[in-house]
Amino acid sequence: MNPLLEAVKIVYSEGEELLPYFGKKPPKEGSITLRYNVWYTKALALVRTLAPDRLEEFVAYYQRDDKRKAVNMATYTIQDMLNNIGSTNKYDGTPHFDARSVASFRFLSQLNIITALATRADGVFSNLLSMYSAKIHDNTLEQAQELMGTNLRAAGVVAGVVLEAHLQKVCENKLIKITKKHPTIADMNDPLKSNGVIDQPQWRKVQYLADIRNKCCHHKSGEPTKEEVAELIGGVNWALKTVN
Repeated sequence: MNPLLEAVKIVYSEGEELLPYFGKKPPKEGSITLRYNVWYTKALALVRTLAPDRLEEFVAYYQRDDKRKAVNMATYTIQDMLNNIGSTNKYDGTPHFDARSVASFRFLSQLNIITALATRADGVFSNLLSMYSAKIHDNTLEQAQELMGTNLRAAGVVAGVVLEAHLQKVCENKLIKITKKHPTIADMNDPLKSNGVIDQPQWRKVQYLADIRNKCCHHKSGEPTKEEVAELIGGVNWALKTVN
């Protein structure tokens, strides 16, 4: 489940509930000012995250321009309506335009922007996941580096876990199906090569890293050297940046 997409749906649904308050006969119960401001705060955060290029437009529908020279249909905003500001003829007090209808149009424009956010939610969420995943991998490799001073096997195992997780994510992104429930590095390395994601030299290097990782996991394979574990950690760092 994409939490950003869910947030967009919730904010849009809450916005729809506000529509009657912008009509000619708004509900008597509740304050439109409080309700709208609560909604606007949520919506503004989503627009800032998912569509910063439309943030200025979104704000302009609500916030009045202090430099405006006149209050008319072109300059009227939702904030004006909430503050009971209108535009009337100075001679007979008749309104120059239907202020509530103009504010309603501004609000519908904001809702349209919220609707458009749904098309961006997946991409932004994916980018956020990739960013946090990269930070986690970097931190884990730092831990592996520190473990080298006390336990070479543990350092190699930790680095191997990062490599496995990364290769599995690459396979998922490339829609490469892995049949094993708990695949090894080799189980993902081979399909990545056969599907053209990595070339022969890259495949060999990943396989070599897998061999070192296996040596760290299994005592029968002999003791890993400090140079091998350092090579494994450096190789995993290479894979994170190269195998994508």
